[in-house]
Amino acid sequence: MIRKSSDRHIEKRLAMRGGKGTVLVEHLFLQNEIRAKCRLCSVLKLEPLSSIGLHKHEGEDELFLVLRGSAVLIDEKGTKTFLSEGDAVLTG
Repeated sequence: MIRKSSDRHIEKRLAMRGGKGTVLVEHLFLQNEIRAKCRLCSVLKLEPLSSIGLHKHEGEDELFLVLRGSAVLIDEKGTKTFLSEGDAVLTG
């Protein structure tokens, strides 16, 4: 399946998972289009000072790749890791 960037389904999520600000979710493919076990295949764009709230990943992994800008990741122990363009995170 091919999805042109102009055909992506885009949604705005306010205070995503209890975070701050707005997150734009650009779905590369929707869950019902993917045959393998996958819940989300999207590009997330966070406005400056926006965040995704703290949440757990049980029985699933999540991959983040910082394409532009920078981010702060806070793990389950409260440790902060500063990320910049090109950095990748695999949660699980």
